[in-house]
Amino acid sequence: MVLLFSSRRTKLVHGFSSKSGCVANISPVAKVGYEWSKPMSSDCSVQYPTGRSMPSLSKKFSKDTLDFYRFHFLEDGYPGRLNDDGSIYAHPIYPVYVLNDYLFQLKNSKSPVKLKRAIDLIVQAVLNRVENRAGALFFMYDQQSGVSRATGSHPSGLTQAYYADLFSRLSMVMPQCEKVTNAAEGFYASLSVSTEQGGVARKLHGLRGIEEVPLDQPDLVLNGWLSALKSAMDTADRQGGWMRESFLKENVELLEHMLPEYDHEATLNSRYSLSSAVSIRIQERTKAPFSIHSPLAVYSQAQKRNFTVGRKGHWHNTLSGPRIESSPEKEKINIPAGTATFSLICSRAHDVNALKFDLLSSVDSAEYDLEIELGCYDPFSAAPVRKKWVVKQSIKPKGDAQRVRLAVPPDVYDLVGYPTNFLKSIGGKQRNVYHFIHINRLWQLAQRTGRSAFSSVSKRWAQYALQWDEHPIYKSLDHSYIPEKIPRIIDALRSPNPHTD
Repeated sequence: MVLLFSSRRTKLVHGFSSKSGCVANISPVAKVGYEWSKPMSSDCSVQYPTGRSMPSLSKKFSKDTLDFYRFHFLEDGYPGRLNDDGSIYAHPIYPVYVLNDYLFQLKNSKSPVKLKRAIDLIVQAVLNRVENRAGALFFMYDQQSGVSRATGSHPSGLTQAYYADLFSRLSMVMPQCEKVTNAAEGFYASLSVSTEQGGVARKLHGLRGIEEVPLDQPDLVLNGWLSALKSAMDTADRQGGWMRESFLKENVELLEHMLPEYDHEATLNSRYSLSSAVSIRIQERTKAPFSIHSPLAVYSQAQKRNFTVGRKGHWHNTLSGPRIESSPEKEKINIPAGTATFSLICSRAHDVNALKFDLLSSVDSAEYDLEIELGCYDPFSAAPVRKKWVVKQSIKPKGDAQRVRLAVPPDVYDLVGYPTNFLKSIGGKQRNVYHFIHINRLWQLAQRTGRSAFSSVSKRWAQYALQWDEHPIYKSLDHSYIPEKIPRIIDALRSPNPHTD
């Protein structure tokens, strides 16, 4: 799937046109008038540059926002994040924020030359950092980005969609700049590359959805999915309409199908995503050694996953414990200290989330407890708190091997896909940012698609927020604020005769 952003097609060189036609097609140094003391970076690693002077951001960025993002420009014009140690991290998403602001300023600027040169400089800095896969462009995140849900280099569906939208708008401002036109196509094409191929398109129930962070199991972070879908629709609408794109229609269908899974009525909240790690522990009561054979995470009859032994990881199926080791038979795992803990990645996209293994005892009289960790929701945590181990099975093996299977029970499954929290501090106050993004984006999507399911859930979740001051979980919070992006929904709910769909 590739949108054609221009009728002119030229030969691509490293994914970009050999013809530029851009404002700063000649040396950006000569155009902007600065000298570079260091070579340009080709990745997002932490650097210690002297920096570069660039046009100021507009008043749309409040002091609190600027303090939060800590913008600082690298020598090639790339906007990075200033770290506490004085280093600069070239965060993949930062150019989106700055370029969007420069485009906003460009509309009313009486002297746009400096802004245009800055825009072209940042565009080139971005394109110097992307990864080209057969024409699909990816801006990869690394461990410095602080994305806790993934390990290693990975793309983000939200970032990809933001760049597709941004470059499609840039192509309208810079119609003769073919590197921008080709990049718009490349970023848009990346959205439909499957997660199995290292992309961001999650295949589920015969449909596809955009993953903010592509993990092994379906996660579909809701604010990322909704925001990426909006940006992708905006991009497609500039070229004839999103309804012409089967990939986007599949996203809408899948979202409507999965939306009930994000509701958490008990906390008057919406879930951040669909997946979580669940801890399961097996212990021999006298701490006698034992072995585990062929442990599997079971999600369906056809879909099973192995466990990584001895590695602790929050978003991977792992098996850990004191001195745990794999035997020469590979599938057999020795548990010398008599205790081992599974980290089972569960997803609400699956009908089943279960653990299965064979238990091999070293003593005839062995007795085991299979326990699961149960916790509670806390608005100031991103994962369950006040956790405790609860025994779910007591096992007395008969014979050489005992088959063990445990499906995640309802009380634990309830917090798989943890509800949104109030961890972000804005203006010195704790805020729930993501719940209101969910409300606003669903409302926008309802207007765009005409689907009543989206408007109904948007209104339901807005109503939840109006009840927070009455819920004991949120009694210590400041409820005086209402994000500026949802006043119409809140007003409609407060009206004596609120609008329906």
